[in-house]
Amino acid sequence: MKRKTGSGRPLQIDNNARLLVLTNLETNKYLSLNELHILINKNTKITKYKIHEILAANGYVYGFPPTTFPLSEEHKMKRLEFAIKYQNFGWTKVIFFDETSYWTNNGPAKRWYNANNI
Repeated sequence: MKRKTGSGRPLQIDNNARLLVLTNLETNKYLSLNELHILINKNTKITKYKIHEILAANGYVYGFPPTTFPLSEEHKMKRLEFAIKYQNFGWTKVIFFDETSYWTNNGPAKRWYNANNI
């Protein structure tokens, strides 16, 4: 829930702290709040609560990130154009693969992800 403008005490987070938290999380997106706190406090003293505030203020939530993303109209058109262009192509000698990582013996992992950038 978003707080009303002007309600409550303003956040006392400087840009250096914000930048430090966000760059560390972008470097390793699977860091927990505790791991992020330990990593950041090698350089500066920021509480876990402040780290959580920074993440929440920048659109991050903790949970299972979505596994599928909605296609834009542009993506849909490009897929249709591709299908029409190559509908008579000999696909029997083509191998498709992507750069997905597979983790064995692990279920989906909760992590901090930016809900605004989905």
